[in-house]
Amino acid sequence: MQREDDRLAKLAEKLHGVRDNLPGASEAVPSTPPSDIRVKRNSGNINFGTQVNIGSSPPPEPMAQPQRRSLNDRVEEIAGIYGVDPRAVWREVLHTRFGVSSVTELSKAQFVEASQALEAYEARLKEQVAESKEQNHVKRLVAEALQIANDRDVYPAMSRFCSREFGETVLNNLSPDQLKLVLKFLEEAAPATPIEPEPPASTAASTSSVSVRGVFLADAKALVVQYPVHCGAIALVLMILGKVV
Repeated sequence: MQREDDRLAKLAEKLHGVRDNLPGASEAVPSTPPSDIRVKRNSGNINFGTQVNIGSSPPPEPMAQPQRRSLNDRVEEIAGIYGVDPRAVWREVLHTRFGVSSVTELSKAQFVEASQALEAYEARLKEQVAESKEQNHVKRLVAEALQIANDRDVYPAMSRFCSREFGETVLNNLSPDQLKLVLKFLEEAAPATPIEPEPPASTAASTSSVSVRGVFLADAKALVVQYPVHCGAIALVLMILGKVV
């Protein structure tokens, strides 16, 4: 037991000596030179002695004059071909699409996209024109078919033909190619019997008089041929009577 106490006493002694050799809290700590690095949290900038801005990109390069001229020429060309207002093309295709109020606000990088937008706009106009032409063509073919069907009194036959061939009897719902087949059917259909107009009254009376005179002369000629002697005697008597009278 005495031995354990001695060991503990020696250990405490050693620890006390170590504690005395430790630096105190009041001793000076070597200072570190201040850094030139400054971080600005508000703008996201980091400075290493010299300020470097990494939070924003440089402004876009404006569109070059030849590019603006090319877009303007394209707008004028589309407006001239399809009869639209150039200002409407600028407004609908470019200003609205890119959120600008003038072509000068477009950047150089947006030139290709602006050109593609104009090409797409022209394609839509071309489709609209083609559709309008087809509709007008259909109207002309329908009017022609109805006139022929009514003149030849074959409207029921035309309806049966359309129902059998196209499953549709409304002519306006047919395509131009289908209407051309309908017209071919109508042209091959039997025409209605024409009604001859009645001649005027004066012409009819004149024709009747000529017809009666012709019949009389024909009968008289036949009588002379059949009874030449009797007719000669009658003629002689008439001549004598004419002289006496």
